[in-house]
Amino acid sequence: IGSAIARRLAADGASVVVNHINTPDVVQSVCAQITQAGGIASEFGADISVRAEHEALVAAAINRYGGWNILVANAAVAPTKALVEFTPTRSTGSSRST
Repeated sequence: IGSAIARRLAADGASVVVNHINTPDVVQSVCAQITQAGGIASEFGADISVRAEHEALVAAAINRYGGWNILVANAAVAPTKALVEFTPTRSTGSSRST
């Protein structure tokens, strides 16, 4: 699902950052498909459940593209509480599949 969304957004003119936690070969392929089709894409490897990695991903996207307009949350995370209860310092209560 994530690769299809990234390819479509790029085809519609968005510059995309494609993130992975443990599938760099898949992300490299998606980015290659996007650039071969004339789009702009870069890859990043971050575990978004780790605050420092999440912040590094956001900083890299902003530094590379000058801003951030769209977020597609396609990670394998299963929240166990309401979204409004999540804060930057209180993100526990979810389980991540690897």
